[in-house]
Amino acid sequence: MPSYSELVQNVLQEVNDLRRNPQFFLPRLRSFLSQYRGLLRHRPGDAPVLTQEGSAAVLQAIEALQTEREVRTCVWNEALGSAAQAYCNELSKQGLAARALQSRVESCGRWTGALVEMIDYGALSAVEVVCSLLVDDGVPNREHRKSLLAPNLRFIGIGCSPHRDHRTVTTVLMVSKYTTSGDFSRCFPSTAMIPTNWQAQDWPEAAVKLSCEVATETQVGRVQKRVIRTWAMPDGSTEVTETNSFK
Repeated sequence: MPSYSELVQNVLQEVNDLRRNPQFFLPRLRSFLSQYRGLLRHRPGDAPVLTQEGSAAVLQAIEALQTEREVRTCVWNEALGSAAQAYCNELSKQGLAARALQSRVESCGRWTGALVEMIDYGALSAVEVVCSLLVDDGVPNREHRKSLLAPNLRFIGIGCSPHRDHRTVTTVLMVSKYTTSGDFSRCFPSTAMIPTNWQAQDWPEAAVKLSCEVATETQVGRVQKRVIRTWAMPDGSTEVTETNSFK
């Protein structure tokens, strides 16, 4: 797994590679497509993701990208990056609710033209972040895809933090024009590694969520550890597995 700071740097590279040559990204989307089994996207070495549209949205993104033209790459802006990172840090603590992102952007400088924000939950690599935004599952107008390839958006800032429910949260800010304030508060992503999911190797193929209960008890001087895992299935049913170990 990359670190949070490495993921930020890699997302910037992937976004600009996409803008420089949209067709360059087609093999990435096709690889993304191969992970789908119905509505589930099975990520290599990690838990699957339950989508709303399944592979149909990916196929639509592939078709759209085939006719997209090159646009100018985006310029990194440290103030936008700090605003995006501060927002991710707040989301990390508060789940899905946080103070308006626009106010953070405006506290770091002045923007004109267009301002867009894109938020991804759960992606573990830069390619996954950008593919997820291009596909824009469950969003009929595919606004994220349009924003990634919008020629009028020239400046970019990105943040990434751990998230209590989704492992990661990544925010991408893009604006047309931006004048940085000289006294903005700088905020940087963590250099810690994104943790691996140690449960992934035992994950049932159809499961979409796991809750885990651990209990210990002492029997004749030995400590027994019971791990009860409840797997949620797409149809709302659950499956329970239990393992026991002794110390």
